[in-house]
Amino acid sequence: MASEYKAPPLEYDVILEEVKKRLPNGRYRFSERPHNLANSWWPSEPTWEDRFVEDISQKPQSPETRAFEEEVGAIVDFLREKNYPLPEDSLAAQMQLRNAAINAWQRIGRPIRINASTINYIDAPVDLMSSATLRTMPVDKYVMAVCEKTAADAVLISSLKKKMDNLLVATVVFAGVALKSIWSWIWGMLS
Repeated sequence: MASEYKAPPLEYDVILEEVKKRLPNGRYRFSERPHNLANSWWPSEPTWEDRFVEDISQKPQSPETRAFEEEVGAIVDFLREKNYPLPEDSLAAQMQLRNAAINAWQRIGRPIRINASTINYIDAPVDLMSSATLRTMPVDKYVMAVCEKTAADAVLISSLKKKMDNLLVATVVFAGVALKSIWSWIWGMLS
């Protein structure tokens, strides 16, 4: 029985530093340290189906999606130079390499970009055969949405803190009653 090939884990710190050096304005195109910025908040998240339909509608590429392809290409080149191990030299192996590069971009790339009067959010492709999609919003609408989201989050956090405080008090009271009961039982056994 043939074993299935499993690629080694990527060293995001190394990739991050190298692609920042290789690309113009690299420090603005990539995060300071690896973390999943693909989960950055954006008003009205599209569903997977919406993203798929957007992708097959074949919109012309924007400068942001071209930048995404350039960034993924730089990661692919770096992985090739570092002899990222692939099971064979085939189309499937090249697809695995592109998949690894897209996954790395999702950990180190900045999906939200500012362009004159708009804020753009780059969505990585939903599959390897598609291209990145772009969501756009005017800066003033985005700032208002962020302000509303921040206010809603502050209310939610305050509510959760109150619940945690109540839970902590209940836990301390329960632990005190339990310890008193155990102590009374032990004292009764010893008497």
